[in-house]
This record gives sequence, structure tokens and C-alpha cells, in this order.
Amino acid sequence: RGGSRAIRRDRRDAAARGGPRPGARCRLRGAEPVRPDLRARAAHPAPGRAVTATGIDPSAARPAPAGGVWDDVAGQEAAVAQFRRAASPEGSLAQAWLITGPPGSGRSTAARAFAATLQCETGTGCGQCRACRTTAAGTHPDVTVVATDKLSIAKEEVRALVMTAQRAPATGRHRVVIVEDADRMTAGTFNVLLKSIEEPPPSTVW
Repeated sequence: RGGSRAIRRDRRDAAARGGPRPGARCRLRGAEPVRPDLRARAAHPAPGRAVTATGIDPSAARPAPAGGVWDDVAGQEAAVAQFRRAASPEGSLAQAWLITGPPGSGRSTAARAFAATLQCETGTGCGQCRACRTTAAGTHPDVTVVATDKLSIAKEEVRALVMTAQRAPATGRHRVVIVEDADRMTAGTFNVLLKSIEEPPPSTVW
């Protein structure tokens, strides 16, 4: 929630300056095509972008799957298209992404598939190369995933993440940090993370 407010403030500030909007929001419904807001495209990578996944109608007809690491992201074709476009050489890759949606909408699955696509040796999320396989297995040295069963994410964990995010990638093209259930961070914990999200190193994607 704190991340959403920060992105909205960035948008208002950019609008007041007359510059390009720094982030784009894409609201998704499984069977109902919704156009993503692409007005945020700019000459420089956007600092933050939010993607919302809604519930999926299992009876709805779906287009063919995107393939590779995206096969498990069911019913979210618009989101998959946005992620793949951002990861492509022609895309504008934001360095901070907020993926929201109800339980079961595939937020964590989409985040991991996006991380694999960013590291993929072919740049497509093929699911076959070593980078895709190690990301899926949770063993890629440049992909860090934080998940907790506790009521909140501790400040110590976030400080360790910030230190990790400052390091250059060891083998891949990006250092990717995934925080599952980010809404479990308190305001104080999120403040520890905020500066790193707003001013990440060039190769880091949150």
C-alpha cells in the first residue's frame, strides 16, 4: 500500500512538471480485454509500475498461452504481454514493479516468471535455458525472493535486501529482488526500503 502511494505521488509530481508519467497501471480481467495505459512510455526507464491481476473466470475462452515460463500464469494475458514487452529490447523497463490482485490470481507466479524472462539467455522466458531453469528452481544467484509466514516482514530482512540490491549481477543481466506479501511491511520497515526502490542501481529490478 505504501508503494502504491509512492507511485501515485510520483505521477502527480511528474504531471505538475509537465513531464511524462513515471508509471503505468494495468488492470486485468481474465476474459475481459482491458487496454493497458501506455502513456507512461518515456525516453528513460520508469521508476515504478503497477500491475493489478483480478479474479479469473474459468469458463471464459482464453488465447493461446505465451509459452515458456509464462505457461503457469493462467488467464492473465494482458499482464503477460505487458511484462514481456517491458523485458524486450524495445521495451521500457521500470526498475520497481507492484503486482497486486486477489489470492489465487498468480501474483507470485507472475513475479517469478518475469524474473526468469529478465534473466533468460534468449530474452523471451523460454523456460529451457539455464537461467530460466535456475530461476524457476530458486537457485539463480541474481534472483532473491523473500517470503514470510510471520505477521510482518522484519526490518533486518529488508536491510539485508537493500544490501543485496546494491550488488552488481553475478551472472545475469539484472539483479532481481522479489518481496512476496509486501503489504506485511510496517511503515517503518517500508521506509528502510523506499530509498533503494526510488534510486536503485542501474541493473536492479524490484
